[in-house]
Amino acid sequence: MTWLTPTAGLILAGILIPPLILLYFLKLRRRSHAIASTLLWKKSIEDLQANAPFQKLRKSLLLFLQLLILILLALALMQPQIQGGVKDRKKTVILIDNSASMTATDVEGDETRLEQAKRLAKERIETLYGGGLFASTSGETMIIGFSDRAEILSRFTNSKPQLLSAIDRIKPTHGKTNLAEAFKLARAYTTNVNPDQEGRPTNAPATIELFSDGRIHDRDEQVLRGEVLIFNRIGRADADNVAITSISVDRPFDRPMTVEVFTALENMNPVPVTCDVQLSVNDVTRGIQAIDLPAAEVHPGSGALIPGRNTVVFTPFEQPRGAVIEVAILREDDLAADNVAQLVVPPPKQLKVALVASGRSLIRPVLEGMSLEALDLMSPTRFERFAQEGGLDPYDVIVFDDYAPPVLPEGRYLIFGETPDIDGFNRYGDGTDQVVLDSKDQHPALRYVTLDYLFISKLNLLQPDDDIDVLAQGLRNAPLIVSVSRG
Repeated sequence: MTWLTPTAGLILAGILIPPLILLYFLKLRRRSHAIASTLLWKKSIEDLQANAPFQKLRKSLLLFLQLLILILLALALMQPQIQGGVKDRKKTVILIDNSASMTATDVEGDETRLEQAKRLAKERIETLYGGGLFASTSGETMIIGFSDRAEILSRFTNSKPQLLSAIDRIKPTHGKTNLAEAFKLARAYTTNVNPDQEGRPTNAPATIELFSDGRIHDRDEQVLRGEVLIFNRIGRADADNVAITSISVDRPFDRPMTVEVFTALENMNPVPVTCDVQLSVNDVTRGIQAIDLPAAEVHPGSGALIPGRNTVVFTPFEQPRGAVIEVAILREDDLAADNVAQLVVPPPKQLKVALVASGRSLIRPVLEGMSLEALDLMSPTRFERFAQEGGLDPYDVIVFDDYAPPVLPEGRYLIFGETPDIDGFNRYGDGTDQVVLDSKDQHPALRYVTLDYLFISKLNLLQPDDDIDVLAQGLRNAPLIVSVSRG
């Protein structure tokens, strides 16, 4: 037998039982009686003696019943439990989905999906740890909240207040639903619950109870043989939802004062939907555009929902300063969290550039034709003096044209020709006659660059280390353009 709250019962007994006994020591009841003889005054004298303090307590059925009631109340407050001698107690892991889709309001009442999931999880805890004299052990329970990342709110415990408090701490997020990390955490604690007993797994896997709306693309992939998964679906499978899935705001390199906005939308409904999409800049509406979204489909093989997709491209507009760009769907549905997307676009930045060249430079007229805040020309001697004195901080980019400095301070460099003395480049000779066969055209440095017609008559042959990114390769996989970041 175990006692959940023994202190509370002892305190109650100590407060109530001694005063009750003391009252019976002092208790005196007088009644009016007609008597025929003075010999009967003897009974009255005995009453007076019983009323004196610290006299012998007389037998009283009423006192016995009152004491019994108080003792039973104290025992009930101490919450005794008789547990069987089970060697391996059952373990339960409660997974509660707190992704963005759980903020939908398609459930009964004024609850969100997450609020309903938390309420049902609390009811499950009450069922497991209801208490009582003959309550059998319910083992231990762990609480995990998850979206795109999983978080342990409570490790394995049989404390009902601790588990209920952990469920209360779960807050909604804007993340997607990914079950893999949650299962990974659950298995890590069920196969090795005590760090001091590493390598001693439990005899049986835990029972996993999942509270989610079912928008989990990897749910079936996570359950292993022998595991028990109880899925509690929250919300309706046919909830009305049109969502903004991505937003991109860009300033074209040749028009830095102009802003372009691209938006992708998805329709989760089994029927096509037409809706208006509004673009706002600093809370001022700049345009509204209608869009048609095809109906969602169910994959014939996996049964997964394939949303209907479409994109919106807004007309470019001038924005010389920074701004908050907002795209909103002007249509009410069951999930409002994904109907609005916001981005902060910074003001256009014009770079301050230094060009270091030992002689005539073909790169100079190219830089002079760009929209730069400033272009400073430096000789190698001046650069080396600035490098020692710390005078290079004002420059956003420093360009080397066929010059390799003896020391390379912290900064951002664009280097042509000579290979600087940087660990990992591993120059081993000279090469000739190269063309670009492969390039990473999605890299920020090459996003607007076309290398198809580039012919390289002379180059430095490198064997770069693994931490150096090769952006363009030529014949025989020769690195032609490389990128390195060293903090």
